Amino acid sequence: MDKILEANCCSYLCTHEELIKIAEDKLNREIRISEIVNYYHILGNETRIKIIAILDGLELCVCDIAKAINLSIPATSQQLKILRNNKFLNQRKDGKTVYYSLKKEHSFTKIKDISLK
Repeated sequence: MDKILEANCCSYLCTHEELIKIAEDKLNREIRISEIVNYYHILGNETRIKIIAILDGLELCVCDIAKAINLSIPATSQQLKILRNNKFLNQRKDGKTVYYSLKKEHSFTKIKDISLK
């Protein structure tokens, strides 16, 4: 175990100020960490992934979505709300029925490609 710890640590306390500055600038400039964490948090739910998969190229109402994923309408509505609030879905109202579709930038194919890399 000591050998593992030794391999993961410097043999003495050292800092490389210019490299630390570059690393800090990179975090501040190039990466929006909270947005990335939120994106993967949304995708970290099996039900939401199922909804994204079935809405890719389809427009369905909550009743149809619930039936397709074998979930209650209230539970499905809750997941749709999360996806809608995070701008994954389009919604269109036709009378009393609301239809949902997946926004193009969140296609299931794109999500699969990201996760398999």
